[in-house]
Amino acid sequence: MESLNLARNFSGDLAISHLLKAMITNQHVKVLNLSQNCLTDKICEALKDMLIWNHNLKELYLGWNRITSVGGLLILQGMEHKENLAVLDLSHNSLG
Repeated sequence: MESLNLARNFSGDLAISHLLKAMITNQHVKVLNLSQNCLTDKICEALKDMLIWNHNLKELYLGWNRITSVGGLLILQGMEHKENLAVLDLSHNSLG
């Protein structure tokens, strides 16, 4: 599976954190859509770790969640050496 679309599931931080931990070792997904899942800054540490260790993710969609600038900074830290991520959608969050 190269694309995983979980948009509009309203899964929340806890459920998505388990998925992100699994994606550290599962390197097959290239497109991950987590838009409209009621995600908050609490998920951003797991997002950071996944971004650091998952080298095959090309597109990450996080629009329409509840991520603020605090979480945005964690995501940015995870992207520090991320050369292959072509799309990062953080639209309609509360980043600033």
